[in-house]
Amino acid sequence: VVDADTAVAATTAFALGVLGDTAAVGTLVPFTTAGRAAAAPTVAGEAATALGKLKTERGRAAVAGLLMSAGEDSASRFATGHALLAAWKFPRRSDNTSILRWTESADPELRWRAVYALTRRPDPAVAPAPARLPGDPDWRVRSFALRGLTAPLADSSSLGAEAARRVLLAALADTSGAVRVNAVRSLGTHPHPSVIGALASLVAGGEAHLAVAGA
Repeated sequence: VVDADTAVAATTAFALGVLGDTAAVGTLVPFTTAGRAAAAPTVAGEAATALGKLKTERGRAAVAGLLMSAGEDSASRFATGHALLAAWKFPRRSDNTSILRWTESADPELRWRAVYALTRRPDPAVAPAPARLPGDPDWRVRSFALRGLTAPLADSSSLGAEAARRVLLAALADTSGAVRVNAVRSLGTHPHPSVIGALASLVAGGEAHLAVAGA
């Protein structure tokens, strides 16, 4: 990992994650700092990815630390993107601040990864965040956000199932097919007359992929 050639160092970090030996955590953690992310983004990114595979508390803290401290410069974004895709692999934590901050990023590549991390391991504490993201200009952000608006999750959060249903039903008119399908999938967890009527209309409608999802 300390090789002067960053391609070699990054590949070594990747291999340590694949091997699955948690003894490598101590070697990988020092490469997940904001300074490393700016100077050697490929190494920092692969180190974060490897820590996600090893799933230790020390690794989780290191990835969260990188997400809290990394800047939005072009070099650091690479490492941040990898860290966001690694973050959800750790056991769910009560504090998701390190992920939530990237839902406000100007870079859509980071925003969709942040929303993916939040909804891949759903948490009632962050359900209100996906609820405001279906208005995002990037279809991937909107699509992943809708995955986090299932009835059980919304009902156990401060958002509430009714508010989640309003967002999901509005998303049926989205310009992106992927967004509409994810809205239908989450609507299927809401046993409510308004939802049943909307899904029945989709089954009888002309869009085959929506009819299948609605059914």
